[in-house]
Amino acid sequence: MKDYSSYTAIEFAADTYFIEWVKIPSASNTLFWEKYQLDNPLQKEEIAIAKQLIIGWQVAPSGVVLSAMDEVWQKIQDEITPVEQSPVWAFRPWYKNVVVKYAAMLAIIGISVVAYFLISKQWQTTQIVTGDTETKNITLPDGSKVVLNANSSITFSQDWQPNTPREIILSGEAFFSITHQKNHQQFIVNTPNHLQVEVLGTEFTVSEQAQKTRIVLNKGKIKLHVDNVDTRSLVMKPGELVEVSKNPQEKIIRRTVTPEVYSTWKDNLFMFEDTSLEEVASIIERNFSYKVKFKADSLKELRITIRLPKRDLDLLLMAISEIHDLKIDKGKKQIILAQNTTHK
Repeated sequence: MKDYSSYTAIEFAADTYFIEWVKIPSASNTLFWEKYQLDNPLQKEEIAIAKQLIIGWQVAPSGVVLSAMDEVWQKIQDEITPVEQSPVWAFRPWYKNVVVKYAAMLAIIGISVVAYFLISKQWQTTQIVTGDTETKNITLPDGSKVVLNANSSITFSQDWQPNTPREIILSGEAFFSITHQKNHQQFIVNTPNHLQVEVLGTEFTVSEQAQKTRIVLNKGKIKLHVDNVDTRSLVMKPGELVEVSKNPQEKIIRRTVTPEVYSTWKDNLFMFEDTSLEEVASIIERNFSYKVKFKADSLKELRITIRLPKRDLDLLLMAISEIHDLKIDKGKKQIILAQNTTHK
């Protein structure tokens, strides 16, 4: 416990434990202060003044107490010098202090609640995740449609503000059909490798893969934002494919393709057009969670053009085997492609 032996009335009135005793007396603090006054009779007058200061002089002090308060106040005034003035103590009834303090606290709490509500509403997000071989059809808050491919996720705000871009975060692959807004509100797809796809109203596919991100534009207009790249050279036209490597040293690939080839998965189909087996393998790994291995690197460069009526992995492997005369072994979670050394 503190040493109060040299405390003045003003110091008592500023002490938390003393204020607690005056305002909210309890058995423990009452016992302490009553014993303290018995042990320190010379400070009784200072304590009486301090109590009156806290209470706010609601009860008119006796002449002795009033005289003592005047003396204390005069001592404070005597310490004021023309050059450097001490703070002037302004006393007001305690209940006014309490009212002001709690009114300020309530105002701060009220403002904080409103701010939290507005911010949390704006930034409250929804995340949708797909598993192996699973696709999901999603309607965004603005009415735009998304088909999420297997082993992918999309995160977006539940309440897009009209004066800010509509932004989503994509991991994996998705097909987008974006509604155009009257106020030309931007729609931005963010990927983990710091690539942004900016659109107004269009249909396109974004495929975020381990080493690259691929964007295929079906219709409309897209502007890509890539770190350290002039976006003027990355405005896409319908029918274009752009691949951006996660390695900034590698060049950006841009070519004309048949867009539907890259979004047939949303219709539960397999369709490949002059596609390398290496890329087919990456699709299998991403969508079916199989590890694909090639016995010879030259097999990765083999290409296929095929359309299958359903998205069936066994059917696809059988077609690849027949087209290129390959031996394909499918294990529990691994697929091995090798040149077929047995001929009929």
